[in-house]
Amino acid sequence: MKKSFCLILFILLPCLWQAIWSLEPTYFKGRKLDIPRREHAVIIGNEGFYPQDISLFEGESLKLYITNTTDKPGCFFLPEKELFLSVDKGEIAEGHVIFSKPGQYRFYCPTGTMSGRITVLDRVTEEERIGRSLASEEGTVKVKVWRPREE
Repeated sequence: MKKSFCLILFILLPCLWQAIWSLEPTYFKGRKLDIPRREHAVIIGNEGFYPQDISLFEGESLKLYITNTTDKPGCFFLPEKELFLSVDKGEIAEGHVIFSKPGQYRFYCPTGTMSGRITVLDRVTEEERIGRSLASEEGTVKVKVWRPREE
């Protein structure tokens, strides 16, 4: 009994040790950014851009990865931010922009009829978020629930 227990312990201990220490030392450490960042991949195809609509909050930076699946050269043009990227089939182009104002920004390729838009939403401030009240608090308007009429 003791020999089998020692043998099992001798075999399992290195396996257990490997499982515990196999994670990277930085795996559980978070990383804070000064400017929130979003990353989006945009594919240029025969039908147009995919996705055609991208949304983010004001103050966020957007890193774009553009690729082309057509035989014709493709491009991505965002005139408000003076960003122009051209890509051939199978290539990837990268661009980086920061949106400081909410609104809708149109992107397109001047050589074709395809277009899309980036929607920048207004960010709720901490004061506005804290100032909201719960619907279940006293003094708020009760929601009427519809019930079928009994006949």
